[in-house]
Amino acid sequence: MFAPILPKLGIQADVVISAESVRSYKPNKQNYQKALDVLAVPIDEILYVSGTPWDVKAAVNFGFTVAFVERQTLASESKPAAKYTIKDLNELVRIITH
Repeated sequence: MFAPILPKLGIQADVVISAESVRSYKPNKQNYQKALDVLAVPIDEILYVSGTPWDVKAAVNFGFTVAFVERQTLASESKPAAKYTIKDLNELVRIITH
């Protein structure tokens, strides 16, 4: 779902790994481990992006740096502990290009 959006944002990803491609669904740690295996980079070089609080929590618990796309305003106690909280993918572009 994310790959077709990238060109519209003016960015290119080296790879997009989805739960569908892994055939396992979050919060299964197998999904996050697949990213480490495929990318073969240190965990601190991965930015996990999600619009759902439960996915953010699982990715943070795995050890990823996370950007939470807060499409609807959440009460502060409901917001996940992501490094970045953004309103849209344009903000994501600013984060990854600076």
